[in-house]
Amino acid sequence: MPTTAILQLVREATRRWKLVVAVVAGCLALAALLSLLMTPVYEATVTVLPRSDGARLGLLGSLFEVPGLSAGSGADGKEMLYAKILVSDDVLGSVIDRTWSYRGSPAPVTLYEVFGIDRRPGDAGHEGRARAKLTAKLRDGVVGMVRDKATGFMTVRVRAPATPPWPRTWRTRSSIDSTDSTSGRAHRRPGAS
Repeated sequence: MPTTAILQLVREATRRWKLVVAVVAGCLALAALLSLLMTPVYEATVTVLPRSDGARLGLLGSLFEVPGLSAGSGADGKEMLYAKILVSDDVLGSVIDRTWSYRGSPAPVTLYEVFGIDRRPGDAGHEGRARAKLTAKLRDGVVGMVRDKATGFMTVRVRAPATPPWPRTWRTRSSIDSTDSTSGRAHRRPGAS
């Protein structure tokens, strides 16, 4: 009995082949259009295995006793400590202060430009608000941390939309350089040509 139902479906599909082809072509065209309109998202992931509890994270273990950074005890406390360090003003500030250049780019860019935040250098009040806005954006939507309770691994994930003000041809993984704006030293990603 089931084979007759399948045969009936095949006969009906061959009889209405124009409709089948039109539906498939429409779905393919819609999928192609959506894929072209979607904003690509770049993601970098790092997995870390912290030291065991007996070592109390080495020197980081002493941070558990620092007022304002005490995050509890055990594995959950370690996760909170790492998360607080990762999104601290000092760590995010060093990333914000750098300029990033790409092979073929006319000039280095900052994270302010990448995220479309008007900085207005020279206007201290506006620049401070712009820095606070960029720091909040990095904390809330860009940097994230998750701990696998079964294995103890911590995964740090950084996600950013790929809508920078430079052409697509400049965005290649192997051509990323960063320049520390405070020292002027260039840093090349390991393995970059």
